[in-house]
Amino acid sequence: MNFKNIKKVVTSWFSKPWYPIAISAYPVMALLSANTGQVQPGVVVRPMVASVVFGGLLFLIVWIFLRQIHKAALLTTLLLALFFTYGHAYIYIDQKFPDANYTIWLAVGWIILFFLGFFWTTRPKLTFVSSAATLNTVALALLIMSLAQTSFGDGPRGAHALGLKNAPVDSNLVRSDDPPDVYFFLLDSYTRADLLKQAYGFDNSEFINELERREFFVAKCSQSNYVRTELSLGSSLNMQYLQDLDKAFTPKSTARRLLWDSLVHSAVRYNFESMGYETVGFETGFAWLDLTDADHYLSPPPISSGMTEFEALFLRTTAARYAQDLGLVDPDYLWELASGTDLILYSTALMGFQKIKSRLFLTSM
Repeated sequence: MNFKNIKKVVTSWFSKPWYPIAISAYPVMALLSANTGQVQPGVVVRPMVASVVFGGLLFLIVWIFLRQIHKAALLTTLLLALFFTYGHAYIYIDQKFPDANYTIWLAVGWIILFFLGFFWTTRPKLTFVSSAATLNTVALALLIMSLAQTSFGDGPRGAHALGLKNAPVDSNLVRSDDPPDVYFFLLDSYTRADLLKQAYGFDNSEFINELERREFFVAKCSQSNYVRTELSLGSSLNMQYLQDLDKAFTPKSTARRLLWDSLVHSAVRYNFESMGYETVGFETGFAWLDLTDADHYLSPPPISSGMTEFEALFLRTTAARYAQDLGLVDPDYLWELASGTDLILYSTALMGFQKIKSRLFLTSM
């Protein structure tokens, strides 16, 4: 096929108004790119399918109503823009004016925009045939930009991979004849007893006393060295302060790729695997802490599981958030059903290292 034929095919393809379908896919990809590294790319499959099917059906209905495909394409795009931007506007206003009663006014504003768009696109003299190529190009460019901003990770590296060269590891560790089970729980944002009493008037002494009765050590004045879970875990699982692990870890640094890799391929994991332990990983909902290259990796079925946090967030960024406000859909409840157990539900990190009956479990709750 020569250049002229290729140009003819591309021109013909771009002259057809397929941009409503691309616009339907863009909000999902944009949300993924905004959360790159935080979630696995696979979380977009179901919302992407639902969004594209929704856009396609809307396009078909409007086309049947108007009987003009180019008018139908533009009106569908305007309707999709109103649908997918409503939640963003809602969230923005709620953050700026939390005490304002804006819900009705925002809905009225969107209805007015709908009628203005409808009357403009249905004017007899306007056909929008010449707009197809431009709008197709814009829609495709939006998808390409969001895809380019999405990180798909570096791929599995397997056992004995180490995220930080300076991490304190020892390949000469020897497993005992009867190795014990070891559990490490990081209670994410769980406030110590005196602060719970001071700030909330909550007496947590019964729980603390019960832990001590079972021979747990409870630090009376404990405090975290870092204000974010990923920073705290990065230090704990590599048994060093971050600034001692790599020069890249500075107070002004906002880069996370090296930090996230140091969580998945930590010194703790390396040392246990050096002693012959197998690694068991559970999906946590946070891509930066999922041990996808573990010997055994457990995750819910991608299609038949309940609503994920990404899907719930996507729902809240659209006009469909009213389905939640009206009580028709409860993303939090569906997320609980998807999680199965309380341990998985509230866990941000759940990793296991297993050899016969010897296990080390680490969890952030």
